[in-house]
Amino acid sequence: MTAVGSAGGAAPRCSDLSASLTLAGTAPTAQRWWLIEDPGPWRSRAVRESSKAWIAAFADRAGEHARVVLIRQHHPHHNRRSRTEQRMFTFAPGDQSVWGRTVREDENPIIDDLRDVPSGPEWEPTTDHPRAIVCTNGRRDRCCAEIGRSTLDALPADVTDQIWESTHLGGHRFAPVALVVPNGSVLGRVSAATLAEIARHDRLDLDTLRGRSDLSAPEQIAEISARLRWGLRSTRTHLTVTSSHASDDPSVTTVEVTGPVGEVHQVHTRSRNLDPMIASCDGAPSPVTVWEELD
Repeated sequence: MTAVGSAGGAAPRCSDLSASLTLAGTAPTAQRWWLIEDPGPWRSRAVRESSKAWIAAFADRAGEHARVVLIRQHHPHHNRRSRTEQRMFTFAPGDQSVWGRTVREDENPIIDDLRDVPSGPEWEPTTDHPRAIVCTNGRRDRCCAEIGRSTLDALPADVTDQIWESTHLGGHRFAPVALVVPNGSVLGRVSAATLAEIARHDRLDLDTLRGRSDLSAPEQIAEISARLRWGLRSTRTHLTVTSSHASDDPSVTTVEVTGPVGEVHQVHTRSRNLDPMIASCDGAPSPVTVWEELD
C-alpha cells in the first residue's frame, strides 16, 4: 500500500495510510451513549479533562458498557458562543426515543449508573436532538479535525442544525467518523451527502457502515451483511442479532440476523491479523486485527 501525503509535504495522515482497510466490524462498542453539550475548547481526552468537575466525573463512571462524548453545534470559522445552559442526551442503540434534559450553569448533576435511563423527573423523551454527530476533536487527531470539520462545512443549509460536532468516537483512521442517533450505528469515511440522507430521510449509506455499536465485531459484520442482502437502509430498522463460536474452530464465529418479518440471514466470520500500522496520526504502528465474512 502506498502512503498518500497531505498538502505541504506533511507526514501522511492515518486515514490516508488506512484507506485500504474495510469498514465493516470496526465500530466501537457501547450499550448506551451519553451526549453532553459543551462548546469547548476540547482537550485530547475531552471528557476526563473537562474544566467542569461534573463532566469529568462521567469518565470514571462510564465503564465498559457506556460511552460519553461532548457535542456542540457546528458553526463556520468555529464562532461558538458560550451557553448558560447545557443539554444532555442518552440513548441505547436501537431506541426509538432519546432521553434528554437541560443542565443549568449552577448545577452539578451526578449519575451513578450510566447503563440505564436516569429516573429523575428532569429527564424526558425528546425529539430535539442531533440526528448524527461527527468527530472533530483536533487535539486527539488531525484527521478528525481536518476531514471532519471540512465535511461539516459542506453540509446543506437545511440539515446543519441536525448534524453536530463531537469529541472522540473511535477510529481516527476512518475519518470522518459519525454516530447515528439513536440508531447507534457508527459510520466511517462519511460525506456531507451521506449525513444529509440521514437527517432528511432516515436513510443510511450502507457502504459507510462500520457497525452497530451494541454488537461485537462479528455481529457488526453480519448485521451489515443482512442490511445489504435485504436492502434495509432505514435508521429505524432494528435487527435482532445472535452469535456463537464454532466448536471445532474457536476463531470462527457464526452469527444469525433476524429480519423484520422473521427471515434469517446466517454469516460465518473469522479474524485475521494484518501487518502493523498507525491507528492515529501521532501514534506508533501496532498490530491490526480484522474480521471477515467467510464464503
